Amino acid sequence: MSFFKSIDTEQMECIPLKLLIKELAEQESVETSKIIAILLREYTEEIPFHEKFSFYYYDLVYGLVEANSNLCRSTLIKAIYENSLDDFDFSIEIEKPLLDAEKHEICVKAVEMAIFLIDVSVKIPNCLRHVEDNANEWFKRKYPLMTTQKMKS
Repeated sequence: MSFFKSIDTEQMECIPLKLLIKELAEQESVETSKIIAILLREYTEEIPFHEKFSFYYYDLVYGLVEANSNLCRSTLIKAIYENSLDDFDFSIEIEKPLLDAEKHEICVKAVEMAIFLIDVSVKIPNCLRHVEDNANEWFKRKYPLMTTQKMKS
């Protein structure tokens, strides 16, 4: 892989939260507000029972940057009460030194979210399929007994 392709790889790892929510809602036949609510519950869990995930934004200079948790929580709470996500803006404003504030879309790391979904026994949606094999391998290495039990059921 070319040194300069690393940016393309980072961008593939960055999955827009809105896309993930829509695909999960359609796949699981659940309202988007319920998908958002459960993701928010898991995100804010101080001692998570499942694999942890975070929310990020993508910056060309810094790559995937972990987003401010208060801004993410606030945005997700607002999204729960929206009638439609089509017009809802899943972005946060980031202050930049010597520049005006920039809006960045909230996203998730593909592998991180895929591992979480495997842990909670949810089928991997299309937007995460490109990392499904890596996530499964990681999960099998970390939880060999759990993986064996999940395969039996």
